[in-house]
Amino acid sequence: MLGAAASNLAISDTPGYRATRVDLAALQGGGVAAGHVSQDPTHGPIQPDGKEGPNVDPARESINLTRAKVLYSANAAVYRMADRMTGRLLDVMDTDRRDHKS
Repeated sequence: MLGAAASNLAISDTPGYRATRVDLAALQGGGVAAGHVSQDPTHGPIQPDGKEGPNVDPARESINLTRAKVLYSANAAVYRMADRMTGRLLDVMDTDRRDHKS
């Protein structure tokens, strides 16, 4: 999603360019992942030379960049919490260390 939005913005001045869209898919264990990638079928504005312009909407792409940032932050928080929980579990299960402290 981040790559598609960044690419759309970078190439947004190319005549006839069709924006790339990424659909998100829900994962069984929770969370989302990039699903289907496609070209936006909508038409761009007609340029003064009569050719079709790009169909990239900078406002939409900015929203997509913000959305990707939020999704990335949420996924990073889940991984950090899972890492902490695994560490705590290993600490609890470390009977050797507990037995030597007594």
